[in-house]
Amino acid sequence: MVLRIKTLLVVFCLLFPASGWVHARLPIRESEAFQQYLKKPRGEFAKLVCLLNYYRDGDFIIRFDGFDYVPSFAFPHAKAWLFTHYNKDTASQWIRKNCYVSPFERKVIYVKFPDGELEPARDMILRDLAELERAIAEVHAV
Repeated sequence: MVLRIKTLLVVFCLLFPASGWVHARLPIRESEAFQQYLKKPRGEFAKLVCLLNYYRDGDFIIRFDGFDYVPSFAFPHAKAWLFTHYNKDTASQWIRKNCYVSPFERKVIYVKFPDGELEPARDMILRDLAELERAIAEVHAV
């Protein structure tokens, strides 16, 4: 019995070596949001708008002040917050300031994936920002 459990555990670890693989999405460089980004004036604000558009139909839940929201519901609220609170920061600075705790109850904002795993939204957004910036650099290198 113990051997079976160990075998199953090894198989699981081999099939799912990292949580990022489990939550795989279309790479940002292949997304419609990135294609739209390339057609518009670029800058730090445009990167944030691109990420918002990338998440619009995401397969995750946003946990904000203890309530769960689907991205399509949260999108207009997040977009309004961005448009009214952006003040010339770099995208990374703005994410660190605005995407970690809610402005109301000061609770950490989480993303909940289909497998139940929770991650601070800021961490996911910063990781995707890095991917976006790599994609931008590749386009400029061509």
